[in-house]
Amino acid sequence: MTNTLRMMSATALVVASHAAAASELPLDRWSVETSIRADPVDEALKHLHQRVRGLGGADPREIAPGESGTKLVVVQDPDAPDFAGLADFQREECYVLEPDGPEGLRVRAATSWGAALGISDLETRLRADGGRVRIAFPEREGEGVPRLLEKPAIATRGEYLNIGYDIAGITPHQWDDAQWRRYIGGLVLSRLNRWYFFLWIDTQTMFPGSKLSQRPGNLHLHEGAREAIRYAHRRGLKVTFMITPTVLPRDVWEGHPEWKADITYARDGFSCACPNAPGSWDAMKAVWRAEMEWFREADAVQVWFYDPGGCWCEQYGCKPNQAESLARQVREFGGMFRELNPGAGIEYNMWPMRLWEAEMKVEVRDDLAERVRAALPGDAVTAVGTTEGSPAATPDRERERGLRGGVFLFATNPESSYVFPTPHLRYLRRTMQRVREQGMDACFGHRLEASTRDVGTFLMGRWMWDPDLSIDRAVRDFGEWKAAGEAPGRRLAEAVMVLDELTDRGIRPESGRRLEALLADLPAGLPAACREELEFWPAAASALRAIGDSADAEGPALDAYAEEFARALARGKAFAPLLPRAGETFRKYRGFLLKGWEKEVF
Repeated sequence: MTNTLRMMSATALVVASHAAAASELPLDRWSVETSIRADPVDEALKHLHQRVRGLGGADPREIAPGESGTKLVVVQDPDAPDFAGLADFQREECYVLEPDGPEGLRVRAATSWGAALGISDLETRLRADGGRVRIAFPEREGEGVPRLLEKPAIATRGEYLNIGYDIAGITPHQWDDAQWRRYIGGLVLSRLNRWYFFLWIDTQTMFPGSKLSQRPGNLHLHEGAREAIRYAHRRGLKVTFMITPTVLPRDVWEGHPEWKADITYARDGFSCACPNAPGSWDAMKAVWRAEMEWFREADAVQVWFYDPGGCWCEQYGCKPNQAESLARQVREFGGMFRELNPGAGIEYNMWPMRLWEAEMKVEVRDDLAERVRAALPGDAVTAVGTTEGSPAATPDRERERGLRGGVFLFATNPESSYVFPTPHLRYLRRTMQRVREQGMDACFGHRLEASTRDVGTFLMGRWMWDPDLSIDRAVRDFGEWKAAGEAPGRRLAEAVMVLDELTDRGIRPESGRRLEALLADLPAGLPAACREELEFWPAAASALRAIGDSADAEGPALDAYAEEFARALARGKAFAPLLPRAGETFRKYRGFLLKGWEKEVF
């Protein structure tokens, strides 16, 4: 930190003399003072400025002496009493928002990353009315600009982007750099601090020994993900690269039928190899070394054993030596990644080990944890379980052995190709409360249809940060951020509530119609930046209304509703890839929604 504050010009905050009693800061003129020199802070300020401009706010200019205007002051103050006594992870990310004189706002944090989070908090508070932009504090309405201390409840909070099936634009396969940056920026605004990602290298490989590596789409996807890692680091996020060592490129696997694993996934056609078959292990290491070279800048590698992957053969000893087979993957593939990135963390995921232990009538977990702990420093290894199932496979036994513990929330986005927004309000809030109570070190949700299900990401991140945040407050924060205003934001928030009810508990004609009425013309009067982000919401509502209206129909009578569903999809640019199979999608989604997510996750 330098002694002299670095002056940064930005759109000015003008606070009228009477504004001290208002819980907002109108934005007409403002400037920023900060001495923090760190990429996350620079990026957060840049995006704050861009959002103000996108909402129609004035361009930045320096405030002249005697001129009305407000300074946003961003400072790093590691010795402040506010931060004393906090856990290390909380101190790393905590920040204070507070008045700075009659016309100022101060963001104060112990670290540069905390300061970046504080600035990003301000971005979600921007509101616009008739070309005027302001920062709002809705939790303190009418009480003046408050003093807020924010600190996280869970240390590692993330989202796992499963880059599986390709739905153009909605999934990442064809994203350009701007779309990747928008996604990563959304994680920051959701107060997450880690991005996890997985590529299905059975087809998406860049292994030179596979002809599949010559697919142009594979190169584009790898280049995009690599640049996303670099951008995530500039924004302050950590990154975990997920791998399944026993999965090989399909053509490589098909060329060696003797390597075929003895497991359901292989019998279903997934290219799973037995790790102990002669020649297989060397091929596995060559394939994944090539992938690791692409993503060596990631902060950790996470080893998945199953689904797909794994082998239970007797011929080469996989079943009787399953724990050692899995531990070897953690040791050697984790070690291989550390050759490329010596400071990287190592993680392993137990999904769905509990089911395989029951089916094969063997116990693996404890032996695996002991072997991993004996080979690697425990504080450098994270064992990942789940909060779901009965009993839930949380990594409590692994933590007793000195490993870090994390949980994976599969239910946030199963692989069902469902593209409409899914809030899951009750599930997310109670799950994060449970994760906090269990003292887990890490928690991450699951995402495939990333462009159209970001409401779930935002709410998940908010409850990972503060599991006690009320549902009303969390949903209102989302609505007013996305719509950049109180009235349209509350309307969007009400729509999220209706959407949550019909998604989780089952759709009926009245709920679909109510959702459509709330969203029909919502984007029309919003700033351009908001209209673009909410473009697909009215189309989704109309499509859901068609499904709701069909609740009591059967047989050929469903065809008319399927046609309405297709017409609704056509009104949203994001849903264009679904149009060729709109009828099939209607029937699939209808099956989901008539039951409701709480009865059968989708």
